Amino acid sequence: MATSRPHGFLLDRALEIYGFYTEHHQDDPSVAENVEKWTEKLRRTWPCLLPSERRAWFDALLEGAAKWACTKDWPVEMVDFHKLLARVCGDPAWPRGESARDKDKALSEALRAVQRAYRARFPQTHSRKGRPPTTAADVWATLLTKQTVGTQGVSQEKLHRLGPVAARTLIAYVGEIERQVKESQTSQAADFFLISADELLEQIDLSRQSPQDRLNAYGSIVGTAAILYTHDLAPSRVKPDEWRSSVMVDTWMSVTEAHHLARFELHDALEQCDLVDEARRLVFGACRSYLEHSRWLDADDLAQQLLAPLEGGPEPQAHAASGSEGRHSFDLELESLAHVASAPRMSPYYARKYYGGSSLARQKHDERNAGACSEAAVA
Repeated sequence: MATSRPHGFLLDRALEIYGFYTEHHQDDPSVAENVEKWTEKLRRTWPCLLPSERRAWFDALLEGAAKWACTKDWPVEMVDFHKLLARVCGDPAWPRGESARDKDKALSEALRAVQRAYRARFPQTHSRKGRPPTTAADVWATLLTKQTVGTQGVSQEKLHRLGPVAARTLIAYVGEIERQVKESQTSQAADFFLISADELLEQIDLSRQSPQDRLNAYGSIVGTAAILYTHDLAPSRVKPDEWRSSVMVDTWMSVTEAHHLARFELHDALEQCDLVDEARRLVFGACRSYLEHSRWLDADDLAQQLLAPLEGGPEPQAHAASGSEGRHSFDLELESLAHVASAPRMSPYYARKYYGGSSLARQKHDERNAGACSEAAVA
């Protein structure tokens, strides 16, 4: 069973920032007590957040730390867990409604279908008490919806906050998992498709975002770096007549230029998310250096690292900067799941992991897409 993407990293780094906040407020005895409360709330609430909410909350916390480096003012609303969460995500425990219960029931039925398919495809001897043994699919289905402290299941609240279209898409993905189980030759191959709740929700995030959305997130993180370096008045190595603070502002402004979207779209959706995560890691590292040692990392090096994914490489096609024609098949496939739930297709995320990160993955991905399109046309 696959592991989740970068969310453990985000939680650990958030706890580091809380530690820095306590250290820089040693003269106020109430701060340590408050941070302890925030940390407890963070650990308890983190599993209840959608992956997109975790990223948005962390990015806001990181921005607050960068502003402290710039102004020496770290207002409580930029670090208090629930105040910050309400500002960027709203209340994560929205009331349950009829629509959420309906979607929860539909998800449960889809999970039971996967469990039945697994038992039928890979029959096992019964236990001494005559009961069927617990399968990997049974364990997976339980974990996928389990909601206790420390778990990351798909709750009614998460389904409600996803919205009706995204919730239907999630259920369609579970239907795709059922098909993959039925087609698997061995139980080990079937187990591969039993992905975690976080990975399933990541797929839904991808289906809801456009390349422009992901580039906007990238630019926002670079903007946090520009805030961090506001008072770095050392001369740039690359541009000796400019301060390093100016280099970071120039980098931020450059990321927002239209031609960078065309280059960003040369990457598929999963690669775009990886680039945003890497930018987040780089900017956190720069922020950590200042919070620990009151020293900025080399702005020229950081700017080069942040701009590298958007520069160089092959020239984008003329139509890539705008319109649906320039969209990758990955984005179009995910969109189709939201609208044509009767014919879900295997996502390149699965294909890349299952068949390997080579041309074979793309070949298998294209073959499955062609087959699904033919089936949809016949239907």
